Amino acid sequence: MFDAVQKDDSSFETYKSKRIVVHGKETEPQQNVETGSNVSMHFTAKVHLKAQHEGDLACGHRHTLLDDSRKLLSDPFELRIGKQFVVTGWEEAVKTMCVGEKSVFHFGPEIIPHYAQLATVLRKQFRERTGLAPPSHGHACCGANRKHLTEDADLQRALGHDLEVEFEILDIQPPGTFQRSRWELSWQEKVDAVASTKAAGNAAFKSGRFGDAANFYEDAIGSIESLQLASKAGELDESGVSIESAAALREPLLLNYALCMIKLKSYNDAIEHASIVITNNQACGKAWYLRGQARLEKGRDIADALSDLERAHALEPKSAKVQSLLQRCRRAAQQGDQQDRAMYSKMFA
Repeated sequence: MFDAVQKDDSSFETYKSKRIVVHGKETEPQQNVETGSNVSMHFTAKVHLKAQHEGDLACGHRHTLLDDSRKLLSDPFELRIGKQFVVTGWEEAVKTMCVGEKSVFHFGPEIIPHYAQLATVLRKQFRERTGLAPPSHGHACCGANRKHLTEDADLQRALGHDLEVEFEILDIQPPGTFQRSRWELSWQEKVDAVASTKAAGNAAFKSGRFGDAANFYEDAIGSIESLQLASKAGELDESGVSIESAAALREPLLLNYALCMIKLKSYNDAIEHASIVITNNQACGKAWYLRGQARLEKGRDIADALSDLERAHALEPKSAKVQSLLQRCRRAAQQGDQQDRAMYSKMFA
């Protein structure tokens, strides 16, 4: 049985009706969800057809599936309350629900363009993450009639129709109890986050979690690059925020990331990131050392590895680890030369 709730307001900023499918854990809805709260949920969106369209009603179907977040996303969908979410009306709907509740909301056709913006982004992310087309939409009997349409054509066809969305609330986290996304931070918070993210990477590295450490370092590098772009565009001018402290961490972050890649045996990535540092700072002995180490471990670039390590030794002549790796590389180069001479002597004997 559905518990139906009707609303007189037909504005696109709200919903027309609500049907409770499964009651939640609380006896009262979360009417006072604070601004900045994080709602974790699943959703299923369907077009509510008003009249015959592309044969749907002829097949006896009044609803055509657009998206199921369980199939489209790798993690539950998260909605921040009070952050001007693109799909108007969803916040008000979710705020009437409890954790564990599953309800169906009916929205007017005005919400479709807003939903199409969200769906387009989520489907693009699915393609980039999996390399596959998003999960098929619509019911099977009419699928053959839509093979000639583009992947997102169903969103165009939905224009002018109502939207029906089923939400299942998994969790509601008050502000301050979860890690905010980068887009939610102020400029100063973004600058400060670079150092804390680097520290988290260092802790992960020390505990041997090289993959996690690499993710932290990569995130911090991305934050710095975003800050630098924003600074060049003048977006920080009125804020008075300086990015110098964050920008100064870019080189050590690149080097730390390169070291993680060596630990993970992703030598090409290590070479790439060490090379970025070398391009900007020819006097960085650690960058030459790491690139030489990656090339040596890769086993195909012994001559280039030797050149890098000799450069590192020239910059840091007292470094024991540089001297040790350089000697190892020289032995590898000599062994390679001997093998080459032996091979050619047999070929031309």
